[in-house]
Amino acid sequence: RRGRPGLCVGGSPDRWRGGLGAGVRAVAHRGDSERCVLRHAWSEWAEGAVLEPSARFGATYLLAVRDVVHS
Repeated sequence: RRGRPGLCVGGSPDRWRGGLGAGVRAVAHRGDSERCVLRHAWSEWAEGAVLEPSARFGATYLLAVRDVVHS
């Protein structure tokens, strides 16, 4: 978000779904070649910010992506 980054502390699959959904809605009016949503985690692996299934959350992060894409 050019000049308006967001910060999420204490992430969860539900918060991920909400943020991703907000990003998708924000670009929904754009043409196909301009419709892009990027979600980034600064420390990624070190902080457990991954989409792969995990012992803690199972596949719920991936399922959240599926839910947003197919809604």
